[in-house]
Amino acid sequence: METRLVAIIKGRRFYEVVKESRSLFTGSLDECQRFARLHVEKELKARRNRRRRDKPVVRMYRAWARTAAV
Repeated sequence: METRLVAIIKGRRFYEVVKESRSLFTGSLDECQRFARLHVEKELKARRNRRRRDKPVVRMYRAWARTAAV
């Protein structure tokens, strides 16, 4: 992932975040750096194992029936 200068309009510099020759975000340099950091964090979070409750779990329950005579 890299950050490139795209344009200077009325003295304001615009940069873009590029990954694999695809533009992901355009903004000021600080905004692009923040976007790149958050993007990496999100990718890492998506690759991590899910929480335990997100995985299907097989549970066995025993059911005892009452006798019919009361």
